[in-house]
Amino acid sequence: MSEKVLVNYIYDSCYSLAYGDYFLVFDYAEGLLDIPESKHIIFFATDKGEKSYTEDIFNLGKLRSLTYVLNKNIRDLKYQDNIIYLNKDEIGMKDLKKLYKRDNVYLLGEDDKLSLHYKGDEVFVRTFSLDGIRLGFLIEVEDLIIFYGGSMDLKKVDDDRYLDLLDELRFENPDIIFLPITDLNKKSLAYLDKIIDDADSQILFPTKIGDMEEVSLEFKEFYRSNFTDIRAITKANERVEIDIDCDL
Repeated sequence: MSEKVLVNYIYDSCYSLAYGDYFLVFDYAEGLLDIPESKHIIFFATDKGEKSYTEDIFNLGKLRSLTYVLNKNIRDLKYQDNIIYLNKDEIGMKDLKKLYKRDNVYLLGEDDKLSLHYKGDEVFVRTFSLDGIRLGFLIEVEDLIIFYGGSMDLKKVDDDRYLDLLDELRFENPDIIFLPITDLNKKSLAYLDKIIDDADSQILFPTKIGDMEEVSLEFKEFYRSNFTDIRAITKANERVEIDIDCDL
């Protein structure tokens, strides 16, 4: 069955993805983000680093349905004078810990599984890691399967973790995959090539391209896949509407 998916490149490794009743946001750290209040909104953060996460995602006001799926290393962040700032309001570390304990905040490590329930529907999430630090998310939402590995460092790969990920990607065959395409050496490019080949996804969106989006076009021209459509990004807030052939 063919379904429309709306993907919006925000900046660097951050994308939003709208599909059916759901609106997913991956690794938001900065940029313009237009959030539809009528959908189930899920924020994903793969790492505590400044390019994958900002506390501003907690300051969105009252929305109908808002969930956070975060790398558990985020709770270990240290702040100067134990103070963080959300829209010029001071929040102490005790208040931050309360935020992380809310029933719509899930802190995950590698090899974790999560099922989010939405009035009869479920969103399934599984986590993976290549280095034991940064997470990748395998997500099943309705009949769409997504793998987001936007912050993965392909220069720091544990072989056993890598093989486990390849096994899952071959089995699940995600429809859409998000992977880093910059700062690669010969070995890390070989890792990337094998992931793309084994996942056999319909579409790949590039990550780690902030302020150098043009490299995605170079990568598209360089990398030839028999099946996967490598999408080139030219600017921040570029919107892509795609048709996905989902298996029922």
